[in-house]
Amino acid sequence: MDEKILKVFYEEIIEEASFGKVDAYFTFNIAFNTIINQQEVTSNNTKVLNTIVPTLIIKDKKRFDEMLLSYAKKASIFYDSTFYDISYDETMPEYYSEYIKSILTLVWSNATSEDFANPINYLRKRINHFDNLVEVPDNFAKETSIGLLTYEVCKDQMFNETPYYFQFYIDDYPLPVVRFGTSEGKAYIYAIQNITKLPRNKKLNRAMYKVNEGLDVENEPKDNIENPENIVGITLATLISAVLTLGVLKNNGYNDVEIKPYLPSRWNAKEIAYYRACKQKQNKEEFLKEQHERHIEIQRNLTDKFLRTFRRLEYHLDGIVVTFLPYINSENMMMQIGDEIKFK
Repeated sequence: MDEKILKVFYEEIIEEASFGKVDAYFTFNIAFNTIINQQEVTSNNTKVLNTIVPTLIIKDKKRFDEMLLSYAKKASIFYDSTFYDISYDETMPEYYSEYIKSILTLVWSNATSEDFANPINYLRKRINHFDNLVEVPDNFAKETSIGLLTYEVCKDQMFNETPYYFQFYIDDYPLPVVRFGTSEGKAYIYAIQNITKLPRNKKLNRAMYKVNEGLDVENEPKDNIENPENIVGITLATLISAVLTLGVLKNNGYNDVEIKPYLPSRWNAKEIAYYRACKQKQNKEEFLKEQHERHIEIQRNLTDKFLRTFRRLEYHLDGIVVTFLPYINSENMMMQIGDEIKFK
């Protein structure tokens, strides 16, 4: 089994990823270059504009192989060998060419540039994410000023950023989910997203809008890149999910939190898709320019709101401190949760 897994990675995925096109049942627009033991194995063959293709740097191949195998085996069990509505097992001809290949491809869609440069540490974290140590008390329910709070830790799909996500409810109304992982005493937050439409609830809506009290919303700068101190322009339901997440993490002993605002492979995947789609268009250059500009605007808004949400928590709560800003001190945002969290 080990030999077959490594063969899929080294003889198929690495080469195909250099062209930004890995075939495993579906086509994954995953692009990266590879260096092993200081030797360039593949270089960027995508020829797609507006991509920044990361380089997978394998310094210790033996140790990397051990971690890669461990990840593949853990993931294949965690996801129940079910993919594309098909249940795979090792006796099926497609098991390695589709299921294992998908596992070993999609893991890189959630890697930052720093992760590509330190893949052994990255794979260790991803393995630890499967062994989620965040516990939900049996029949947990707490009455709050905005309604009855309940939550659950849900198992996610292979395509998404993390193996688990938090789903919070206020009076049975679902809030945006928080995709997270934990590893060696640290928590990682990758995304806060709506997976169901938030129903209208007057009581909840009134409580959410009270969060803006005391803020000069109209005069705050709207651009988070040029004005990192900006804390407006967020989705209030997302803010509630974020603060509840930090509370749960704190109760489970996690004080250090790392926020992942940007994943290069996911950005590149869309640019590669636009590039391939433009080949069918008469006005190729115009189509590609329009799609790229739209992509920039969408990504920037998503990233800005994601980061502003956590800066907003620092504004509202004592005990929450942003210790590193993304793109300034580190690739990611770092937060520290103090001994006590309370509203200012």
